[in-house]
Amino acid sequence: MVPWPKLIIASATYFIAIPVAVALFKYRHLGAAMRTMAFYVFLGGIIQVSSSYLNAQKHNNLWLLHLYTPLEFACIIWFYSHVLHGFVKSTVFVYLGLGFAVLSAFNSVFLQDIETFNTYARSLQGILVIMLCLIWCYRTLLEMKIKRLEQDPVFWVNTGFCSIFQEMCFFLHSAIIL
Repeated sequence: MVPWPKLIIASATYFIAIPVAVALFKYRHLGAAMRTMAFYVFLGGIIQVSSSYLNAQKHNNLWLLHLYTPLEFACIIWFYSHVLHGFVKSTVFVYLGLGFAVLSAFNSVFLQDIETFNTYARSLQGILVIMLCLIWCYRTLLEMKIKRLEQDPVFWVNTGFCSIFQEMCFFLHSAIIL
């Protein structure tokens, strides 16, 4: 009999299928910004399935996180390039994405081996995403165009990113100190 903690962890892998299915079903009806989020969900599903497969084969899957981190950040800045269009120059997003990809590769090659958790790149990503979240909040408060904030999908994506990446930064900061 499988212990219940392992059963919960194993079944959690399959929950990514729900947002992937919703994203596939709704994709044609989404605006440009939310299509980038659908792509982000698809990427997460591919990485999750690959990670679970490698884990089942008793292989180290942390190298996937080194690959996923810059791809995830690319999806996030792609999203923010849509929602901050006209407020932040598009070249800022290009340089931010390329710079992060270079730093992430440098981290994986020289600082943190691909078979370990990439805390430096993940921490930097968290800080940058929180900054993007705050810029979106500033723009939203400055313009005051959204009448019902709770009905705006970008608000919910931004709120989710802000809370997830804030928690991730706290966790990684604690892991680096220890």
